Parts: sequence; structure tokens; C-alpha cells
Amino acid sequence: MTYKISRKIIIGGKKTWIRANSEQEYAEKLANAAISNTQNNAKHSFEDYALNWFKVYAKPNIATVTAVTYQRQLSLYLIPAFEGMNIEDITIDDVQQLFNSMDTAKATKDKVRIVLNQIFNAAVEDEFISRNPVQSNRLRKQVNTSIYT
Repeated sequence: MTYKISRKIIIGGKKTWIRANSEQEYAEKLANAAISNTQNNAKHSFEDYALNWFKVYAKPNIATVTAVTYQRQLSLYLIPAFEGMNIEDITIDDVQQLFNSMDTAKATKDKVRIVLNQIFNAAVEDEFISRNPVQSNRLRKQVNTSIYT
């Protein structure tokens, strides 16, 4: 099929071609491409995503005592730490700052890390983020020595 119009465009930083037989068809294809890009670039609140993950994937598949622990990590540490942030915007630095700010035992930090790792793994699988920041080699869970003295 031969098109009368063939134009290269850039939407959301990606180059693509739109081919059409008329200006009207081109305009419709361009509008659809822009709408699709906007929908694909929608951000996801960390709190909403984490709570949905807990409700749908974690809680039904773990022991009650584990669910209580996960819920505690979410409500005491994770949601307050990333309040108002989108899951796509959380960086390794943000995660490190969470661990730095926790005045708790290493075991508590380990539990927080387990829950956060699972949430970010789900976000990677959902293609909201390309990489799980919890899996960075730079990340450190500092032990609070004041609780031992």
C-alpha cells in the first residue's frame, strides 16, 4: 500500500513513523499516538501500589503472622518514607535515606527490605520501573549501635 503522507515524529522521546492517506487520517493517528503515550506515562502512587500489592498478592498467600509483619512495615516505615511519591520516581538514594533514618535493629531493617524488594519486583514486572532500586550494590543497612550500648 502506498501512502500519501509519511512523517517521522517523536513522542515521549521515541521516534516513530505515521503513515496515512490523508491529512485527516494522519491527524487521527497522531492524536491516538499522543493519547497512548500519555496513558503509558501515567505515574503510580507508591502508597496505592504498595497497598494493592499487599492486598492482592501478599496477604492471601502468606501466613497471618507474616501478613501482620508486612502490614507493620508498610504502615510504620514504607508509606511514611515515600509519602506523596510515585513508584517510578523512587531512587536508590531514597531507599538508602529510609534505611539511614531508621533507628531500629538490623532485623527490622531486614524485614522492611524484604517487603520493599517484593513491591519493587512487582513494579518491574508491571513495567512501571526498569530496575529494582533495593537490589543495588550501593545500598547499605547501617546497624544502629546506640541500641546496643
